[in-house]
Amino acid sequence: MGELVTAVHRIIPPAARSTAARVLGGPRSPTHHRPEEKTVETDMPDYAASWETYWTAAETAWEPSLWDTEPELASAVDLPRFAQFLGPGRCLLDLGCGNGSQTRHLARHIGRVMGADASAAAVRAASAQDPHTEYLVLDMFDSPAVRALHDRMGDVDLYMRTVLHQILPEHRPAFAESLRTLLGATGVLALVELIPGAEEHLDDLVARYGAPPSLSRVLSAGIRPGGVDQHEALALLGPGRFTVLAESDAKVHLTYRFPDGNRVGLPAYFTVLGPRRPGEVIDLASSASRCGRR
Repeated sequence: MGELVTAVHRIIPPAARSTAARVLGGPRSPTHHRPEEKTVETDMPDYAASWETYWTAAETAWEPSLWDTEPELASAVDLPRFAQFLGPGRCLLDLGCGNGSQTRHLARHIGRVMGADASAAAVRAASAQDPHTEYLVLDMFDSPAVRALHDRMGDVDLYMRTVLHQILPEHRPAFAESLRTLLGATGVLALVELIPGAEEHLDDLVARYGAPPSLSRVLSAGIRPGGVDQHEALALLGPGRFTVLAESDAKVHLTYRFPDGNRVGLPAYFTVLGPRRPGEVIDLASSASRCGRR
């Protein structure tokens, strides 16, 4: 347990440690470490390994994933907001698809859809439930793999639901570079993200009602909850190259329920970012069939 807490404390930045500390019993001072515990700092957490740990455990878990809500509360709400911006010749890549719950819904309504996840276990689960849609393992920090996918597919449209907040701020520019590679000159990004206050909201729920096992599994795998400022995605992609096509408030529903049975929803936002038209004025204040079917 001490090694687990040390690992989570190393991966989760101070602003997002409160929930992890409450669920896992709190990070221990270095003076309390057992000799076998290791606290070596690394330049970057192995995000792919964390998600592989999570989804491997999920294969044998009885309870659903914390965010694996039915499409009617997720992609079915999002799709009408961004469908008009999808290119007729481009693939829609569900990035961070997990077990494919949302990908399957998108594929039923669009047809040119592919799912990608950093975890091979997640891709296995998705493919087992939907053998007609292509799913692939993709580490967004593996630049050659990202470039190879773009070479194969050309520009793609991206659907990315609650992925960016799991990336530490100092690693987001590298993640955004891979997004730009996949989008190319024509692709659009449909993004749903938790706002920065969402972690505190979840922390308060844990304090009042206790942590669901599904949240403990997330933290135990070294994955942190967090939030992303509404204008950060545009700033990361580059306001000189991308612009906001649509935006609205949103809510990320969890499988976690209140004692009265109502579903927990975390505050979030929805935005669509697309390539800026030539000559379009940059207003930083206001900007705050080659795939899918086998």
